[in-house]
Amino acid sequence: MPNSKNFIIGELGFGTGLNFLLTWKLFKELKIKDGYLDYISIEGYPLMKNQMNKVHEKHPNLQKLWVELQDALPPLWSGIHRLNLNHGKVRLTLIYSDVLEALKSSIFTADAWFLDGFSPIKNPEMWEESLLMAVQEKTKAGGTFATYTSAGAVRRSLTKVGFEVSKISGFGKKRHMLSGKKID
Repeated sequence: MPNSKNFIIGELGFGTGLNFLLTWKLFKELKIKDGYLDYISIEGYPLMKNQMNKVHEKHPNLQKLWVELQDALPPLWSGIHRLNLNHGKVRLTLIYSDVLEALKSSIFTADAWFLDGFSPIKNPEMWEESLLMAVQEKTKAGGTFATYTSAGAVRRSLTKVGFEVSKISGFGKKRHMLSGKKID
């Protein structure tokens, strides 16, 4: 995390909230006194709490944070929902909306992105060039991204819109994934 007082992460697809919880856990472990984490996640199809619980049962090390998040989660209706967690040091903005529409109407620039993890075969609308261009426009100079997918079409599209892309080792059963940064 840089020395600035504010670090902004954008995410396409909140899903079960696992990326958010892992990020929040790291933020707490870093014990940054004067800074805060601003996490903005756009989700077109929010999950119900009971669906999310099934995943979080497998992560006992995140249980305390999951309970706090679960208690604060907003209703599943469209719109922008701001949650203040960790005594206001962690701000989670959940945007339940069409992803491209939300990106075009939002005013923020992210230091880092968690892009959708599904391949273009399973979730093609998340990898359209117009959407990736909107992500690039909402990324600070030198800002980074990571995605669980390693599809060649995704790599080429991210490069085309202005990101330097690397295919890196994955984790678990996943052999490869992509990461990179915005070309200044």
